[in-house]
Amino acid sequence: MQLLNLPTEKLSLSQYHDVLREILVLQLKEGSSPVALQKLKDLSKYPFWQSCELAWALLACNCQLSNISCSKIALLQEESGCLLLLKNQRFMWDALPYPRLHAEVGALLALMAINGKEEYSQIALKMGKWQERLLDHLQRPLFSPWLQEGTLSYAELTLANFFFFNQLAELDGETFAPLAERIGKSLVVAKEKTPFWDLVDFFPRKNSSSKSLKKKEGFFYDPASVFAKKDGPISTISLFGSGCRSTMGLYLYDNGGVVGFGPQHLPLGSCEEFGLSTSRALFQKSASIVEAPDSNEFALSFTARLSAKSERKRYPNIGDSGFSGCWLEANLSIKEEELNISCQMQGIEPTSNWVFVFFAKAKSAFVAGSHKLNPRSLDRYKGPPQEMIFDVGTTFLKLHAIKGVEMMEVIPLAGDDNFWSADFLIAYTLGIAPALWQIAPH
Repeated sequence: MQLLNLPTEKLSLSQYHDVLREILVLQLKEGSSPVALQKLKDLSKYPFWQSCELAWALLACNCQLSNISCSKIALLQEESGCLLLLKNQRFMWDALPYPRLHAEVGALLALMAINGKEEYSQIALKMGKWQERLLDHLQRPLFSPWLQEGTLSYAELTLANFFFFNQLAELDGETFAPLAERIGKSLVVAKEKTPFWDLVDFFPRKNSSSKSLKKKEGFFYDPASVFAKKDGPISTISLFGSGCRSTMGLYLYDNGGVVGFGPQHLPLGSCEEFGLSTSRALFQKSASIVEAPDSNEFALSFTARLSAKSERKRYPNIGDSGFSGCWLEANLSIKEEELNISCQMQGIEPTSNWVFVFFAKAKSAFVAGSHKLNPRSLDRYKGPPQEMIFDVGTTFLKLHAIKGVEMMEVIPLAGDDNFWSADFLIAYTLGIAPALWQIAPH
């Protein structure tokens, strides 16, 4: 309630969002009030809502509940169903389907559709079917896609997905009620609660009549977001040719795996210069895609721009990227259960300032099959590249540097919301020739 008392002109964009979230919670629980009505009128005069889809959707949803007119939300929906968001922010990578924003905007559109704005119904349903692709083989939200390190808790991402699928269950219960039920059971309250946590027990939860979820298996590729995925019974492999200082892929297996990988500017420890900062347009100029579902193979080749430090923060929790002067030539291929990663760096800056890192989630890790490392410990490894084996639950996953690597360093992590919940960081110093890694079950 404190934010409601702040003058509208003094609100930051993040506060603007939270004020609208607070008003929405109040209206849904208690109905419209003169205070909320006046605040909505003030907020609608302030141009923040024109700068991003979430602010616009929050304002429109509140206005619908208060019977105030609001212009139709300008949305950029692709054939695949995803919304490309924050185009007006003019990031280096243009517009992307940031998973938490995508889910929250979709939930608001579904809520408006439930309350009579039928023009948003099909948009929300198509968004939901695409959002389902951002769940792993255990039907949990993927944490690293298009997400900068340390900017979001996993609890908040899970809440946004639950909110979205629970609203969609009102529009299509057969498809989305099982997802809402499954994700709802895994909700853990965030340490720093946003206003939407007050809605967790407000909306009725659709009970699924299905005895089990129908998991999607096989290949999926979305050219709009440059997102490829292979789902298996106990595995999830995802590849990304677009990024916002974010991962270029992941390989989850059983109850762990590699949660992200990509180039990292030294020193280690800060991810301000991690990963790709590249757009779909740049990807399309260099991309080669080979898809052979019948033979269980998929390959993605492209040139991507690497991340660099920037002080520009055009949007809450999303920093922009500067010009790194470096590019990555990447060749990523999936064959059966093997993921092969080949890359070479080029640019005007010395590539010796860069390493290639993998973030792994596991109960323990073994270097060369014998040296055991545990999460949250001071033990580490630094030396020649060795085969890494990760204990991921009831089985093991292997990471092997095949060529082009000079040194390897393994650092245990805390396994919290930092570094995408990883338990280990594995960094490779690159040689002159292209480097090649393989990730596969062990």
